[in-house]
Amino acid sequence: MQEDFRPLYHVSPPKGWLNDPNGLCEMNGVYNVFFQYSPESPNGAGIRGWGYATSKDLIHWDYKGMPIKPDHEWDANGAYSGSALINEGVMYLYYTGNVKLDGDYDYTHAGRLSNTILVTSEDAGESFSSKVRLLDNSDYPQGLSNHIRDPKVFYTDTGVGMLLGARDNEDTGLALFYETPGRDDFKNFKYKKSLRTPAPLGYMWECPDFFTLKEGEEEIGVLNVAVQGIHQAFSFCEKAGDYRYQNQYQSGYFITESDLIQKDEAITMVNGDYHEWDYGFDFYAAQSFEDEKGRRILWGWAAMIDTDYTNEPEIVTGVQHVLTMPRVLSYDSKKGLILQRWLEEYDGFIGYDFSVVDKRIKKADSSVIFEEDSATGILTGKFTSRRTYAARITELEEAGKFVLRIVGALNLEYDGEFLSLILNKSAGSGRMMRRVKVTEISSITYFVDSSITEIFINDGEYVLTTRFFSKNKSFRNEIKVELKDVQ
Repeated sequence: MQEDFRPLYHVSPPKGWLNDPNGLCEMNGVYNVFFQYSPESPNGAGIRGWGYATSKDLIHWDYKGMPIKPDHEWDANGAYSGSALINEGVMYLYYTGNVKLDGDYDYTHAGRLSNTILVTSEDAGESFSSKVRLLDNSDYPQGLSNHIRDPKVFYTDTGVGMLLGARDNEDTGLALFYETPGRDDFKNFKYKKSLRTPAPLGYMWECPDFFTLKEGEEEIGVLNVAVQGIHQAFSFCEKAGDYRYQNQYQSGYFITESDLIQKDEAITMVNGDYHEWDYGFDFYAAQSFEDEKGRRILWGWAAMIDTDYTNEPEIVTGVQHVLTMPRVLSYDSKKGLILQRWLEEYDGFIGYDFSVVDKRIKKADSSVIFEEDSATGILTGKFTSRRTYAARITELEEAGKFVLRIVGALNLEYDGEFLSLILNKSAGSGRMMRRVKVTEISSITYFVDSSITEIFINDGEYVLTTRFFSKNKSFRNEIKVELKDVQ
């Protein structure tokens, strides 16, 4: 990747194509991040398996190669996405082995084998066992297409649970729940039930994930799922009073009962709103895990496929895509939302912390110039940054409207009701605008890492992620604020 575009602390491959985060876990103070990887082409052609990177601080990453390759009859056409579970010093890795049979098939309803495969490591990822097939097409319930994939494993009250994403023969998305008979059994999964929504939500559910969060004494369940088939590009949803589903595919969550998975029924209906994790251009296939500090951490793929925008400036260097920053999750019962905050490990990148409204600077790596137009009440703050930096702007609830120009390549504009992310033509590579309704904005914290920015509104109430490709060596930043009491 061209040095100007390669991120400093976002996971990226040495060459080729990266997609979904897989096998996320921490073991003995080392974070292990696997990812879908095609080393032969930046467009994803060639073999597809698991790339691997490790870090002790979530900033500096060591690339460890491609330990899981499609080298068996069970995964001949790809070692697809999956997850990890740690138990007594053993790393259990589960993934989907993809096989396409020879013949005249559509590979959706016929001609594809989806094998659920287990690989283990007893030396913290230095070496890996031979492959064991746990489930094949005969182990899945009737009425499904051949698209069944992405095992996510987790402990339940009585065993080890597994969720699989699926598409049925009516082209409706759902998740399948399997469980072993004990918490020390990591192989003998039996089908228990399916999870669906009362009305169809897309034609395919990918990367399903279930976990719980607590706020005080209240505990909730969270069903995380990536959905294909609810694309409504740039549409305004009258019912929600907001812009929804602006990307080709969605990655989001339902807030559920904490015992959703344990309910003993053939079909569990998942009710409530489907909340999107991210409102930017580039976010999909989110997966979570709990680290050794007890934090529930979410990682996503900072990309979107089947779009009219590209990463061409990056592709020509022989590599494409990165993962997002990891985000720590918490539940806000008053707002009925999951908050996503950057991890404390990244606080050191915040080189600018100030309020435009009262021109108060807490921190600045370079000079911040304030200008005030007394006639219009417009307050402006300007500074020039490096290619990798972060900024925090607070007390924005005093502003009726504002425009934040980031790295001279994109604007964040707020009109008092809707927040718009707008990229300029040269840096966006086809990315134009995303919008989200925000009742009030009190703070913006944004991270820029060479060719990706992640913007946290109100400490993670909303997040917007986008790639951008600017050839500038330094970045000009500017925020213009209009006070509420100025007409």
